[in-house]
Amino acid sequence: RFRDLRLIELALVQYVFAVPVLSILKLWALLALPDPDDAPEFLGPLKITAADFNQVAMLLSKLSSLVALQGLFAMYKASHDALSKWSTTMKFVAIKLVILLDMIQVPILGMVSSGREECDLQGEALVQFWAMFLLALESVLMAVLLGMAYPVQELMEASSENRGISVMDLQHAMVKAPHL
Repeated sequence: RFRDLRLIELALVQYVFAVPVLSILKLWALLALPDPDDAPEFLGPLKITAADFNQVAMLLSKLSSLVALQGLFAMYKASHDALSKWSTTMKFVAIKLVILLDMIQVPILGMVSSGREECDLQGEALVQFWAMFLLALESVLMAVLLGMAYPVQELMEASSENRGISVMDLQHAMVKAPHL
């Protein structure tokens, strides 16, 4: 079912393009669109502020992440049997855990950090500070999990003929799991 593999590929590739484009558009919005404090006549006919655009771009970025994660789950499910001897579950969990944590921690940090007056950082700057601090800690966690997921002996034992997976292996796995 080549069509299913193409859909999975599109789910992954859209993320590669969407996130950088949205980041560039957010920077443009910060430079080109007015602040909400500006006089209403400067907001233009659509009344879109940089903060409004940033919220929409953030929502689209999260949606893109969810679509990409769904594609990765489908790829994992389709290739699990073909790659079972390489313990793919730990590899999958190690990387996706940090992505998932990054997706949910910013909204949680926003709720927790609102109303704090004892810090010089306020609002979005405070949320981003704690998000980056937690990401540094989560990266250490991911490094430990990846160290367990990719044992050296597994790489040493791998011969040159079985280091990859072919499209035929994935198509065979899709035939065995048609519900994907």
